[in-house]
Amino acid sequence: MFKILVIDDDPIVRAVLKRTLQNQGYDITVASNGAEGITQAQLLHPALIICDWMMSQLDGLEVGC
Repeated sequence: MFKILVIDDDPIVRAVLKRTLQNQGYDITVASNGAEGITQAQLLHPALIICDWMMSQLDGLEVGC
């Protein structure tokens, strides 16, 4: 099963993406901000990261660098 990490500061977006992707058979982890997302990515080594572009603190560009 592929691991997918969803990083988004909007709880509704996180919930919708998590439910939708889980229904497709993926193993989903969510993070509510960029710093948490980086930590989760380092621990889990997901096959795919879906990251919000505009977040407070660390935005999507900073997470990807």
